[in-house]
Amino acid sequence: MPKKHRKNLNERLMSLENEELNKILSHASSIRKVSRRGVGPQAHRSLENIALTLLEDRKQKPKKHIGPPNGTVIWKGKDSCVVRSKNEDVVCNFPKGRSIGSIAVGDRIHYELNVDRMEVTDVFERETVLSRPDPDGRKELVIAANIDYVLIVMALIAPPLRQRMIDRYMVAVQRGGAKPILCLNKTDLLDESNRDEEMGKIAPYYHLMPVLMCSTSSNQGIDEIREFIAGKTCVLVGKSGVGKSSLVNAIGSSQTAATQEVSEMTNKGKHTTTASRMYELDNGAKIIDTPGVRAFGLPDMTPESLQWYFPEFEEYRDECRFRDCTHLIEPECAVREAADLGEINRHRYETYKRIAQSS
Repeated sequence: MPKKHRKNLNERLMSLENEELNKILSHASSIRKVSRRGVGPQAHRSLENIALTLLEDRKQKPKKHIGPPNGTVIWKGKDSCVVRSKNEDVVCNFPKGRSIGSIAVGDRIHYELNVDRMEVTDVFERETVLSRPDPDGRKELVIAANIDYVLIVMALIAPPLRQRMIDRYMVAVQRGGAKPILCLNKTDLLDESNRDEEMGKIAPYYHLMPVLMCSTSSNQGIDEIREFIAGKTCVLVGKSGVGKSSLVNAIGSSQTAATQEVSEMTNKGKHTTTASRMYELDNGAKIIDTPGVRAFGLPDMTPESLQWYFPEFEEYRDECRFRDCTHLIEPECAVREAADLGEINRHRYETYKRIAQSS
């Protein structure tokens, strides 16, 4: 897909009504399924990319911009942001009296001098986003924009690995158009007494996304991660104390981000990163470190929309008795039967059910 066409397609896709979105995702799924039976050009494309292609021919009036993008947001505050422009970091204020829309780390913006200070004048369309609802659920909070990979950083042993948080991040990442990567830190804590249990927790994810294992204390796996993300823009997300900032330091081979030890009293991490910040590495990678979270919320989604973000359902979906099956209570549901038989991971299905029933 030509890059100039992709800029606003993902936002347009996410803004569609549920019925319209379901039609496009269903069409994209059919295209991919047919292609996989042969050697069609869509065979190795993601569902999201095929759906974006289906939107390409829809006419939409392009947004008029004041000027070309001349910087990328690398840090955002309440009233201003820091913008990387060529090799210079520039503090830019947000304009007063007019709206330019939301701004997130990773956004491409245009700024210019206004009297005696630099001011953001325009925000360009995003290719991908990672977002979550704000605490009261009234609006979307964009965590990072224009990212290639989302590294879902989880720790082995301490703090305890939470599979449901991985599942929720996976939904958000796919919904925003980026690619999820599971990054497991603290492999040095594995031993004969816990290895089988910990590895069993992550077994369902090996066929859903790349899984990278590392230890920031011993540097095991750090070179592999550095090579994997070379030239890409990535955002690191996860619970407090899993080692995101330590991972940034290890990959960057410098103390680029402040770190803190996990609290021994509570076995819970302490928030070290207080605001998202982008770091540029020598290998061309750009890493966005984000504050740790206790939980990760998702916007309300109908089961019809949610099911598309559980790719393991695809093989069974067409075998359900009802075309509009939600895979919750309907009789002769092939997805639910596959979960009962262990063909679909039971934990993953239970996560789907909890999210669907809570929306």
